[in-house]
Amino acid sequence: MFFFRRRNRKLTIRIHSKTLPEGEKVFVVGNHELLGDWQPNRIPLLPQDDGCWQQEFNIKRNSQIEFKVTRGSWETEAVDSNGENLMNYTLKVSSDVTVDMDIVGWRDLAPTAIERDAEEPERNGTLKFHRDIGTAEIEKRDVLVWLPPGYDDDEKLHYPVLYMHDGQNVFDPSTSYSGVAWKADKTALKLIKEKRIETPIIVAVNNCASAERLEEYSLGTKGRHYLAFMAETVKPLVDKTYRTLPEPENTAVMGASMGGLCAFLQLWLYPDIFGKAACLSPTFILNRYEAVRWIKRQPVPVDIRLYMDCGNIGGERKLLKGCRKVLRIFRRKKFHQGDSFFFYKDEDGNHSEQAWAKRLWRPMEFLFPR
Repeated sequence: MFFFRRRNRKLTIRIHSKTLPEGEKVFVVGNHELLGDWQPNRIPLLPQDDGCWQQEFNIKRNSQIEFKVTRGSWETEAVDSNGENLMNYTLKVSSDVTVDMDIVGWRDLAPTAIERDAEEPERNGTLKFHRDIGTAEIEKRDVLVWLPPGYDDDEKLHYPVLYMHDGQNVFDPSTSYSGVAWKADKTALKLIKEKRIETPIIVAVNNCASAERLEEYSLGTKGRHYLAFMAETVKPLVDKTYRTLPEPENTAVMGASMGGLCAFLQLWLYPDIFGKAACLSPTFILNRYEAVRWIKRQPVPVDIRLYMDCGNIGGERKLLKGCRKVLRIFRRKKFHQGDSFFFYKDEDGNHSEQAWAKRLWRPMEFLFPR
């Protein structure tokens, strides 16, 4: 007699909510095709006789699942009792499992993070918006500039600057594609108060919210145009408008995933403008390691400062392979870990805004040491 192990397992998601507006539906959104591939209105749950909302999914055994709950859009995602976005629910589907969740509130029915911060701007810093910034080659997008507390108090004081890709995900969960933001301003404030970093200005450059994002953050023609846009349009705008320290040693760029690759390319191609970079989970594996082959042919820029990291869970393991190839190239080029380069492996890190936000303090400390 032969016994076969089932390849799939049953995942049952049950949602309870006393705050669900009458007549509205509940949706699950997650990192799996059956969970909508992070599209917030594709997978509705079904109303049950006991008042909950439920759906069953046949998931491949040992799949790593992450999901959240919405009423059909990221503006209506579930929040906690303080109005903060809930962390992604994560689990490994190794057996049949039922997840029961009680939802106490919804984002559109609670104050946004920026609205809460606006109550005490002198304590939290000030967010400035520059609308529709672009070039003939680059689609227009918004650029957000965070000025730290006390910026208006001393006109003689100038600041280093951190430029961040995927700007929608940098400050406010309500604009992040996944509903989870890095909250870079909060992390910076904490590090500033603890006197662990020099006080920076943070510039968040929104992505184009289209299929061109992948091209803009890579080595191709569109990518070259985007890097030039950062160097020749965005940085001059910021330096002209705000009291910055414009030298490359005071100018850093940061991103994650494709944004991490883009930050690396920015440093390698414009080291005389962007002298420091932080690359979180960089996608060196893109196009069969195209960037790795390119890095082999390039000299290491002089007088740069580079932080790289990667997780070790799920899809991060593939990206870790790309990072290791780059690390081997660095060793051959005598670019070793030390004052100018640091690599961190996050054993518990997955590929998510949540994971990058959690370890954001590391690159900030490396880029702007006190």
